[in-house]
Amino acid sequence: MVYLDKKKREALIQQYLTSHPDASLTEIGKFLGISRQRVHVLLRRMDLKTKGVNRWKKLTSHQLDILSHVAKGYTDRQIAEVMGCSGQSIRGQLQVIYTKLDVHNRKDAVQSAMEQGLLPR
Repeated sequence: MVYLDKKKREALIQQYLTSHPDASLTEIGKFLGISRQRVHVLLRRMDLKTKGVNRWKKLTSHQLDILSHVAKGYTDRQIAEVMGCSGQSIRGQLQVIYTKLDVHNRKDAVQSAMEQGLLPR
C-alpha cells in the first residue's frame, strides 16, 4: 500500500464503505492492501466517523438474542441452555458483541444496545 496521510486514508475508507456497505474486513483490507486486523484497528480509531456506515459493526440476530438474555440477567450457562449451544460459544459471541459495541462488560453492552435502540428499555 502506498503511504497515505490520516485524512486521505480515512476519506478513502469512508468512500469505500459508502459504496460497499456490506463489505467485510477482508474485502476492505484487499482494497487497501492491508491485513484484516489492520482494517479493524483503523476502523476502531475512526470510531464515530464510521458508525452507521459499515455493517460489520451490526449485531446479528443470534447476537441480539444473546444480548436480550443478558439483559434479563441470564448467566452464560443459562443462555447456552436456552439457545441450545455451549457456554464457550456464548462467551465467544459476547466478546464479539463487546467489540462491535465498543464496550468491555455485560452491563455496558446492554446499556449501549438500549441507547442504540437494539433492545427495548
